[in-house]
Amino acid sequence: MSEAFDWLEANLDDPATIDAPDSAIDYIFMVDDEEWPTLLRLWDERSVHWREGLAYLISFQSADIALPFLRKAIFDSNEDVAIQGLLSLSDLIFEYGEHFQLSPDEAEQARKVSRLEGARPFGDFEDFFKTVAQ
Repeated sequence: MSEAFDWLEANLDDPATIDAPDSAIDYIFMVDDEEWPTLLRLWDERSVHWREGLAYLISFQSADIALPFLRKAIFDSNEDVAIQGLLSLSDLIFEYGEHFQLSPDEAEQARKVSRLEGARPFGDFEDFFKTVAQ
């Protein structure tokens, strides 16, 4: 595996990685294309901090790479991971101009996540749903 893959594996469990994400953002761009499927397979085995951190960092990548992770994130059993997944999906559209659609099940789940107490401080997601809901 690449140095970037190894770095993410070693550091995503540490909340400080996301509190000061500059290095992590650099590494997210250095992951080899063939390593993304491996990271996706590891998702369910990793800690809440790891999943939440990757859900945040992956939004700096293209939608092609990020969407499989963020689709998993919004269905995560941990609310913080699910909320970060929703925020990162929103960032892909409004911060980076990516275009994609969510399936009806994904849109329904994203709406549920948007109504969680922890998502409320982040505002109204209606523009997001107008953009991605089929």
